[in-house]
Amino acid sequence: MIIGAHVGTSGGIAKSVERGAAMGAEAIQIFTHNPRQWRGIGLDDIAIEDAKKALEDEPTVTSIVTHVTYLVNLASPDPDIYERSRVSLACNLAAATAIAASGAVLHPGSHKGTGFESCTTRIVDGISWAFEHASDSHIVGEQLAYRVRVQGQVSTLLLENTAGAGGTVGRNFDELATLIEMLNANYPANRIRICLDTQHLWASGKDYTSIASADQIIDEFDQAIGLDKLECLHLNDSKVPCGAMRDRHANIGEGMIGQQGLAALLGHPRLSNLTAILEVPGDGHGPNRNQVDIAKQTLAQGIAIRAGLANDGNQQHD
Repeated sequence: MIIGAHVGTSGGIAKSVERGAAMGAEAIQIFTHNPRQWRGIGLDDIAIEDAKKALEDEPTVTSIVTHVTYLVNLASPDPDIYERSRVSLACNLAAATAIAASGAVLHPGSHKGTGFESCTTRIVDGISWAFEHASDSHIVGEQLAYRVRVQGQVSTLLLENTAGAGGTVGRNFDELATLIEMLNANYPANRIRICLDTQHLWASGKDYTSIASADQIIDEFDQAIGLDKLECLHLNDSKVPCGAMRDRHANIGEGMIGQQGLAALLGHPRLSNLTAILEVPGDGHGPNRNQVDIAKQTLAQGIAIRAGLANDGNQQHD
């Protein structure tokens, strides 16, 4: 498993790569748009090339994941919000593709009380429209102060699970599975995948703090969606108890999941090929080297616990 961290983009994406490397992150996640505004961060061809070169030159950071702006809500029944959301998603996908990001994480949105069944078609149609228009420089140029040239296949879209508050979509595996199934009717399986947030999973009522319960969660995900569709993790402890349905991240080992609880999940052998991105508060400015080190220790702890159990089992068998 690769341990990464969300980093800021002040000074450009090339600086983001440097920040990630300085804290020992093996991957980084960034916003290519202000997370709470519709406009982008001023990406242009020079910035794109600088970002690609920084990634090539930096041996520590191996990949970039982007996160779609929080304003995007493809589940919204409001026509204006929906239109702005699909255009913004197209712009986010264009930017992610331009910098060769491995994926763009999207919160599916909130149906505002109209019910999950009422918004699935809106979400699927909005995503399909965004994929089709991500390479359209006119659409991109309308909303952003720059234009990017998209060549080849648009970046993979990663649907993120939610903590379950209000009318949010993606609060359980079945909702995500429904969206994946509908989207896969038009797109290959590698175009639409999943980012699983550990705090959201906990807050939605999934306790995985023992080896047995972690194994059960992984089996449930595999049966509902398929582990082949799981691309990455958002690695966070939780300020709220299991089932609280609130999105409240805590530093690893400082929340109600705990370091050992997270270790039970991270050490699962079927997750070993994933990237885990820290989205913790750190010292108030986001992830830092200390949190990256703790995350790596947590992963090692989980692997060791499972290896010990396997060895005990072998000895008993012998």
